[in-house]
Amino acid sequence: MNHNTTNMLLRIVLGLIFLVHGLDKFQTGLDQVAMWFSSLGLPGLLAYLVAWLEVLGGIALIVGFQTRFFSGAFILLLVGALFSVKLSAGFLGDESTTGYEFDLALLAIAIHLLNVGPASRYSIDLYFHQRKSQLDE
Repeated sequence: MNHNTTNMLLRIVLGLIFLVHGLDKFQTGLDQVAMWFSSLGLPGLLAYLVAWLEVLGGIALIVGFQTRFFSGAFILLLVGALFSVKLSAGFLGDESTTGYEFDLALLAIAIHLLNVGPASRYSIDLYFHQRKSQLDE
């Protein structure tokens, strides 16, 4: 497998994970999620922003649109989650909560995608880049 295919796979998997987590927040009910955020000492409004970011950013990564932007946004989201919730649970967590190992892996993927961009023939970003190059000629 070449690096373009690997980068595309990482982009799609990260997008899919965030999309599903965002959809789960909507299915649970954003008011419920907002109350949970508030119980953690976070603004309840943040739950709405996070849910929309996860859904829209997840879709964007899957199709390769604004890969660097959404990877950067997910980096901020993951760092926020790590420091506000996950670190206190420990690396593996316990019976009541998961640890931060999964978030750390997602963070590494997001950092990688921020550095390489869409890096695939199968991305909207690359299409726009090629169109711009043709128009500049």
